[in-house]
Amino acid sequence: MARSSPTRDGWRTVAQTPSLALAEIAWRWTFGIALWAVLAYIALSSLGQVRISDTEIKLIRAFDPYASSYVLLRVLNAIVPVVLRVVGYALPALVVLWIASATFGRAATLKAMLGDRAGQVRWSALAGVNLLRVVVLFAAVLGFVGSSILVGRFFRGTPELLGVAILLSVGINLLILSVWSLLNWFLSLAPIFVMRDGMGAVSAFGASLDLFREHSRAYMGVAIGLGMVRLVLLIVVSLVSFVPVGMIGDFPARAIIIVGITVALVYWVLMDVVQIWRIAAYVSLAEYEPEVLSAALPVELPPQPDHPIEAPPVPNGGQTEKSF
Repeated sequence: MARSSPTRDGWRTVAQTPSLALAEIAWRWTFGIALWAVLAYIALSSLGQVRISDTEIKLIRAFDPYASSYVLLRVLNAIVPVVLRVVGYALPALVVLWIASATFGRAATLKAMLGDRAGQVRWSALAGVNLLRVVVLFAAVLGFVGSSILVGRFFRGTPELLGVAILLSVGINLLILSVWSLLNWFLSLAPIFVMRDGMGAVSAFGASLDLFREHSRAYMGVAIGLGMVRLVLLIVVSLVSFVPVGMIGDFPARAIIIVGITVALVYWVLMDVVQIWRIAAYVSLAEYEPEVLSAALPVELPPQPDHPIEAPPVPNGGQTEKSF
């Protein structure tokens, strides 16, 4: 394939096939709606278990840190059992729903992108990749919780080292976050090789790493370019989000809520479009030939004749004239 910009190729693919963005939004929002329904149920169930007295409200309004901490701790003690119970029931179903929607959704989008290059869909491999992403996420969450507990126990009884404990905990958590982000990034591109080459989950993850090694410059160009697009979208939406805040006092609460929800929905739609753009860009990059760094080409010597070249005859019978 002739070299071109994978970012531009990816955008061309998305622009020429609007159904790609619709499919991406469909499978992501299927899971998103279910997740928000669970979160809303948790919030409503938790609020029903909390009763805050007038005295506690006065303590919170007094901005007393010790009294406010006491009230917050009591509220958490009332909420946490309800949250854990609902999460225990809903989490397995949410995991299964995410794996199923991500598997079918990514298979549909990649099949449309690859066209004739797409092989037979290996559903088990696609589901395996998404299962690995879930396992990596849970491992990161356990790492967050475990590191915080270990740091707290290590510095127990030493309040003078509280700042050191916080810095150490933040550093460990940032390391865990970085490792999870890298693994999740490469796993999110592994389905390309499952669909195109029929690889298994682990082999596709290795091929995703190879894609970075073989096209590191173009790979980072896509990541940085689309990362800047996401950043610009975030800044613009953050500025626009002040519109409903400025409406407070001049418009009814229903209108403010509708404007706020509209801004959020537009932002999520645009982020999903950028996500499928990213996938299309890396699909284009995966079609490139591996970059080969070669030394200077050797200089070809002219062909040698098969028989020796005869010397030209010497005049005067081979004798040289002498002068006296």
